[in-house]
Amino acid sequence: MKKLYLEYGVVESIDDPDKLGLIQIRILPQMKDIKKDLLPWAKPFINKGFSASTQSLNLPNEGDKIYVYVDKDYRIFYYVTGAYIEGLFNYADIKSSLGAVTELSDKEYPNINFELKTDGTIFFHNRISGDTGLLHSTGTYFIIDTNGYIFLSEVSGNKISIDDSGILVEDKNSNTVTMNSSGMKLEDKNGHDITMGSTSVTINGNLEIL
Repeated sequence: MKKLYLEYGVVESIDDPDKLGLIQIRILPQMKDIKKDLLPWAKPFINKGFSASTQSLNLPNEGDKIYVYVDKDYRIFYYVTGAYIEGLFNYADIKSSLGAVTELSDKEYPNINFELKTDGTIFFHNRISGDTGLLHSTGTYFIIDTNGYIFLSEVSGNKISIDDSGILVEDKNSNTVTMNSSGMKLEDKNGHDITMGSTSVTINGNLEIL
């Protein structure tokens, strides 16, 4: 096996014509003056198990700083995905953003694994509780908790929660629909409601039939 050396560089292109996950890299400072079309293409360095049933593609962005393994002759190149680069990592910013996900009770380091996308979207997973979800850059988020229950909060204020008691839908105007083992209940922000049970339907409010 060839001996490899860790180098530092910048991503020049991710447009691999063969669609094999290769990226074009510029190793610094050694390649700072080399024309782009002469720069090498690096393969991903896989640091965990990989099979036909556990594939993934998580390309960096053009312009990203990156670590690269190379051989002494600069003929073999592997880029490292998910590498820590000093000066770019700040968990306090991630924790602050995740503050919007009120259903995620534990946001403390190092319990949260996360991936921050270019647009500000955060994929997160609490490795202790198993809570998993996505916080979109717009503010919309969903979370699947340790019990498999689901909560969705949409940016304008509409919400859906699903657990073993049933389903609750609430719009931004505080109108709600509750579905559970007893039946269904519709409530509006004005205090009117319709309850549909196993044997009856109850209407609370003035009923007008036009």
